[in-house]
Amino acid sequence: MTNKVDFVYEGDKIVRSNSINNNVFLGYDTMVYEGNNLISVIGSNNGQRFDFAYNNDILTSNTYSIKDGNNWTQINKNVYTFLNGNAVQKIKYATSPTRITVSKSTFLFDSKNNPMRDMPTYIKLIFNIEEFLPLNLNNFISQESFDSLEATIPSKEYEYDIIYNNKDFPIQISKRLKGSTDPISKTVIEYL
Repeated sequence: MTNKVDFVYEGDKIVRSNSINNNVFLGYDTMVYEGNNLISVIGSNNGQRFDFAYNNDILTSNTYSIKDGNNWTQINKNVYTFLNGNAVQKIKYATSPTRITVSKSTFLFDSKNNPMRDMPTYIKLIFNIEEFLPLNLNNFISQESFDSLEATIPSKEYEYDIIYNNKDFPIQISKRLKGSTDPISKTVIEYL
C-alpha cells in the first residue's frame, strides 16, 4: 500500500494537498490564508475543516469541525498558551452529542531545536505529530494531562526520550508513560 500527498502551490504557499492511495485519488484539502497566516484547511470529501486563530501572528487556537447539512459543527477546540516560543499549555474542548468536556495539558521543554523549527508556519500547521508540536521552538521532555481545568493532580504523565544529531536536532523522539520504559509512540527523523 502506497500513500502519497501531492502539494499544489500558488507563489510560496501550499493551497491544496491531494491524497493518493495506490495511484487512486482519494480527495484533497484546500488551504485558506489571511496574509501569511493559514486560517483554514477544508477537506473535499468528508466534510471536515480545521480553523486557526492568531494574536499578533502567534497561534492561539485551532478547531476541528465537521459538516452537518449546510453548517459546520465544532467537534474539538485547542487553546494554546505560548511562552518563549513554546506551547506550555493546551486546553482542549471536546464536544459530544450530550456534553462538552474540557481537559488540560502542560509541557516542559528542552533547549534544543524542534525538528520543524526553520519551516514556514503554515507548513507546520498542516502536520500533526504526536511526539512534538511543530510550532514549538524546542522539544517536549515531559507532559502532564489533567481531566479538568480545576484538577491539580495529573491523570496521565508522559516523558519523551530524545536522541539528537550533532546540530542539536532530534533524530528520534519516543513518548512513554512516566515510570515506564515501553514507548507509546516513536518518530524517526531524517534531515537532508
